[in-house]
Amino acid sequence: MITGAELALPPLIAALPWFTVERVILHGAEYLARWHVAGSEGNIYFDLEACWSASLPSENDWLVRIDPAAPLSVRYKAIGVRLSDFDDDGAPIAPRYEFRPVFDSSRGYTIGLQNSGGLMLRPPFDRIFKILGARLSRINPMTFEVEIGMGVDFGVVSFDRLGIRAYLDQPRPPEITSIGARVDIPGALVGDGYLSISKTKIGGQIDLTVRAIGLRVAGALEIADISEAEGGPATGLFVGLDLLLPVGIPLGSTGLGIFGFRGLFGMHYARTPIGADKSVPSIEWLKAAKGRPNLLKTEPAQTEEEEEDSGVILWEPRIDRWSFGVGTIIGTMEGGVLLNLDGTLLLELPGPNILIALNARFLTPPPAMEEAGGVGGVLAVLEITPQHIAIGIYATYEIEKLIEIKIPAEAFFSTGNLRKWHFYLGARPDVQGPGPAVVRVLGIVDGTGYLMIRGEGLQAYKDLPGITGFGIGIGAGASFIWGDTDIGLYLKVGGGFDAVVGFDPMLISGTMSVYGELRLFIVSVGADVHLTVTVREQDGPLPIAVRVDGKACGHVDFFFFEISECVSISFGTPGIEPNVPGLIGKVALKSRSPALTQGTGVDRPIDGSLGDAHESVGVPAANAPLPVVPIDSIPVITMLAPPVIEGAAFLGTTLAPPPNLDMTDNGFVDRGGERYRYGLQVLELERIAPDGSVIDPPVLGIGTPTRWWTQQGATGDPRQRNWRC
Repeated sequence: MITGAELALPPLIAALPWFTVERVILHGAEYLARWHVAGSEGNIYFDLEACWSASLPSENDWLVRIDPAAPLSVRYKAIGVRLSDFDDDGAPIAPRYEFRPVFDSSRGYTIGLQNSGGLMLRPPFDRIFKILGARLSRINPMTFEVEIGMGVDFGVVSFDRLGIRAYLDQPRPPEITSIGARVDIPGALVGDGYLSISKTKIGGQIDLTVRAIGLRVAGALEIADISEAEGGPATGLFVGLDLLLPVGIPLGSTGLGIFGFRGLFGMHYARTPIGADKSVPSIEWLKAAKGRPNLLKTEPAQTEEEEEDSGVILWEPRIDRWSFGVGTIIGTMEGGVLLNLDGTLLLELPGPNILIALNARFLTPPPAMEEAGGVGGVLAVLEITPQHIAIGIYATYEIEKLIEIKIPAEAFFSTGNLRKWHFYLGARPDVQGPGPAVVRVLGIVDGTGYLMIRGEGLQAYKDLPGITGFGIGIGAGASFIWGDTDIGLYLKVGGGFDAVVGFDPMLISGTMSVYGELRLFIVSVGADVHLTVTVREQDGPLPIAVRVDGKACGHVDFFFFEISECVSISFGTPGIEPNVPGLIGKVALKSRSPALTQGTGVDRPIDGSLGDAHESVGVPAANAPLPVVPIDSIPVITMLAPPVIEGAAFLGTTLAPPPNLDMTDNGFVDRGGERYRYGLQVLELERIAPDGSVIDPPVLGIGTPTRWWTQQGATGDPRQRNWRC
């Protein structure tokens, strides 16, 4: 949605002394008429573009210039006026017809330079500096920012980055937003750093090495002004520090030594929410931090398109959040080649949240400062919070142009819901996991795989059914491509399988596929085969039902026509249906414990089970194993799913429905890939005489209560819980 400031952008820019209107282009116009019950209106829309050149800081003494031949342009696709005799609510207005500005936001607008060469530096500075990038902000205030880099080396001290900001909607002079500098004193000192300045923050990072003793220090510092709208007013502070020693400090006779230290402190600062769509976000955040949680942001990296990204922001101001961290770098005393690792203990408040990050490398020299914590080797994190315990591991191994291996793993345990846990060694793409394990060989063979174990089941995937309760998922795939896919001359072969295992009810299902294609420019010949096997527990003379479905297809594609055909095969139990799980799990007899004084709870368990009721079709035999319990024991009926109450009453009182049961699905619950709805119609308690007759009434007194009992929280989803009445 466009704002009033953005609509006023062209006249505001035109009024600034650094900008010159080069041309205004009318690309087209249209007229739309509409008749309303209250009157009529007409809309005239213009496709309008305004182009500016600029000279900063002034026309006669400029440093940065936008070339008039390739100017900055703002194009509104549908902006104009409306002539109407009624207001937005349909009421008549006076005078009868009124002009109003109008903008169709659905068609949008564009802001940008016509080409990257439009930004120029004044000679002879263009031989010394280079434009690293430009950004245009569309928020309030609207700004135009340029980053300038050094094209030559000045020797001992040099500035390699300079940021300049110009305000487009305010008559304010340009500002310097960031400075990047390097120092190189032979035999004494070498390092680099940057300073960034914004409206609410000032901060930067520095990395220095004392050459004479081989000591290296890196630090990060940022101070932020937190406004009242963000929970302030308050001042935020973040400090991070890295120290690498020239030699290790021996740890007794262990053969290990300390090669460095790490620390951080954040006041009103918190970790940036990276990886929020993952089940263990902390490992994604640590991967983005390249194993260095004490940095404000990662260093810019060169992309494959030879462009430089701006780095990832790791910490951001957040009111009433505190962070403390300490760490160390440890390695073997021969120089850390056999083993070197760096770890950090991070405490976050409120919570408290504890984060332990570790990066281990084997048969690799200890990293330089800019590589400390790199993702090579094994990156691991342990996160402990009041809500959960999470473990994330990311192992990598690479020999350039030969082999690349990436193995992610994670474990998650909820402290509030004991059924909510999982272990992933790789993961399917349909879950919030770390992604599959990947192996690439010679750039032509790709392999993926995963193993998933979950306490709360797996959702349906491809042709596989969903699993309720404890479930296992496993899969693998591989592909081989020989040739050049860009020109259409290649051979492609691949295959894979996915499988799931469930235990309540028993279910094993797997799907396998194999495919191949030979493409010779305009000719393509290929085939693919898919096979699905399902083994399921069932009622009947055979306790196990098996179903196999297969399909094989082939095709020939020759430029302007294609021929394809498929063959299907199916055998086994047609339309196999699973057993309908019984609603009642068991009837337990619980001990009733009134307020007890110390030493009196010795004759029975306190709030514990005294035994399970005997299940039979008729009256139990005299020698049936019936539990003997006190008269005030409480019968508890365990149910596998919350039922819908369909007239059931207990001792004359209608049962209340299970609490917090969402009836949008009409009471249906998922179980083993199927959906069930249980209706509770009758619930009776009878007293049986020795001769088998029914004694009435079943209990003495009135008002015997019934209550629903679940371990789920008051606002949690009750459908996956054991219910007790």
